[in-house]
Amino acid sequence: MKSEHVSCRTASQRGMPGIFPRLFTHAGSLLASAALIVLLTALPGQAADLALIDAYQKQDFRALARYAAAHKNTPLEPYFIARMVNVREASFGPLSPSLARDLERFEGVPPIEKLRAALVKEWARQGNWKQVASHAHSVPEWASEKDMELRCALLEFSQMQQKPAADARRSLFRLLQDFPALCSGAFAGAVASGEIAPETALLKVMQLASFKKNGAAARLAQLLDAELNERSPLRGKNSRAIEVLATAREDITSGLQFLESQKAALPPETVRALTVHIGSLAARRHDARAHGIISSVNGYLIPLDGPAAEWRTRAAIAASSWPDILASIEHMNPLLGAGEEWQFWKARALQHLDRGKEATLLFLKLSALPGSYYGILAAEQITVPLSFPTPHYAIDQSFVRMLGENTAAQRALALHKAGLWGEAAQEWRILMRGASSAHYYAAAHFAKEHGLIDRQIYLAGKAVDHLDLRLRYPLEHKRDVVASSGDAGIAPEWAWAVIRQESRFVSHAVSSAGAVGLMQLMPATAKNLASRVRLGVAPTRQVLMTPGQNIVLGTAFLGSLLGKYGGNYALASAAYNAGPGRVDQWRGKLQGIDGFAFVELIPFEETRDYTKKVLANSVMYALVTGKEPIRISKVLNRKIQ
Repeated sequence: MKSEHVSCRTASQRGMPGIFPRLFTHAGSLLASAALIVLLTALPGQAADLALIDAYQKQDFRALARYAAAHKNTPLEPYFIARMVNVREASFGPLSPSLARDLERFEGVPPIEKLRAALVKEWARQGNWKQVASHAHSVPEWASEKDMELRCALLEFSQMQQKPAADARRSLFRLLQDFPALCSGAFAGAVASGEIAPETALLKVMQLASFKKNGAAARLAQLLDAELNERSPLRGKNSRAIEVLATAREDITSGLQFLESQKAALPPETVRALTVHIGSLAARRHDARAHGIISSVNGYLIPLDGPAAEWRTRAAIAASSWPDILASIEHMNPLLGAGEEWQFWKARALQHLDRGKEATLLFLKLSALPGSYYGILAAEQITVPLSFPTPHYAIDQSFVRMLGENTAAQRALALHKAGLWGEAAQEWRILMRGASSAHYYAAAHFAKEHGLIDRQIYLAGKAVDHLDLRLRYPLEHKRDVVASSGDAGIAPEWAWAVIRQESRFVSHAVSSAGAVGLMQLMPATAKNLASRVRLGVAPTRQVLMTPGQNIVLGTAFLGSLLGKYGGNYALASAAYNAGPGRVDQWRGKLQGIDGFAFVELIPFEETRDYTKKVLANSVMYALVTGKEPIRISKVLNRKIQ
């Protein structure tokens, strides 16, 4: 909530660092000195408690109860308490006295506030607005920022209290990428009142039906039909639109045939929009017909948002149709089109359409983004040298001292030492909300001093006015990385790039899928690699958490992938994330296109983003080590074979 913290500027004017006062209020009740000393003086490289990590991830209630008792009155206690609660069971009837006390005792602590938010959603589903009223005011702003279901519940509650914010429904509707059941109540009456145009709602139905699930689309369609008058050409047509797109999700040809059979019953503009959505689905499947499907209805000129707008643009990219790439971006939602990804492709389109001056201006703007994949590519397009000298910045030591006494920072340190690094990261994100660049820079140094390399990288990256490449791209485990990379026949900069992206140098990182260590190796992959490189020990989880052993195996895997893909770093990086089987499948469908298009057409958002960041990281690590970086454009100019 806005009232929870003082802005950095206001605090600085008073001579104090800008940090949230409420985050200091629970220090006395949370810190038991003896247990805290044990937690916070552990060496950065100390092995994590694997049993604790397992109990937490698997929500083993019995084990969690033991940990809660062992960590009573320490920073970890609220995490174990919150993890033990079955939200659905707790939401029926009045809260138990112990849970009510915990919600009050640990107010403001992230796991407790996430628990409160989950209870609020459950009460809203049950229509228990009395309980919602008791807790809605306590839900912090950060808890609802990305939780659209919670935002819908709180919006419906504010409407019941007749206190909705101006334009709240229209603003939230634009952000929705799903339409959970709780949103039906929040948006009831929005179409009938004119807050949301019927055409806008129908496009959202199509977006949900094509790139989400039928249930979400059906809920919004039901709401739309209920609020349209009898004369509206859109009334009662939504279910047909959903059926068409559901069919296309299964098979593009069948979807097109079904749409053809429904043309007479649908308004022409609905048919046109459905055709564009089917073309966007085809692009995501690397179907060569995608561009033709969209072009058949002049579909690049339809205003569009969300995944459909992005995949429509990628259909034009796959076809190397520069006029349509430009048209598609210019007819995106302006906020989406302003992103660096689409500004880069807009500049490339302008370049190919002999509008060089406009292209150069866009490339120049993008090239100023340090560490950005598109910034590096833009600099290469206009031959601007990549040079980011690191000036000396003063560190705000008063802010560093305050962090040393701050309850949230202490919790983050304790969580990191316990192996719960994702939870530690959340503490830092919440703690630093609204901070200045100078404070992020000071916090990055605080993290470095405490061996929290992952937070060092994150916080340094947020210090937008303090470009310190060595802080952002640390050369951790240098001896192991250089030696193992040499044995594997790869550049050490690429190995560091992968480690930075995989784990941010957290040696005890364990993903929900079971990937372990610095280079996030799956146990089965590690076993195969261990025999190949003659590791000498079984690659147990504990072994994989040993930096040297993990790096030997990870670099060996990178080396094998680089060999398989003929030295193509883009394909090898994608394969490290998604697996070579998937990359081979994509490569088979995208024969003949260049690497620029291939990377953009990776159907998995995670892998697409990962590949871009690893390539960019490789360049930045070369700059840090004083080497000539690879030219990403040179890699991407190669045709896919």
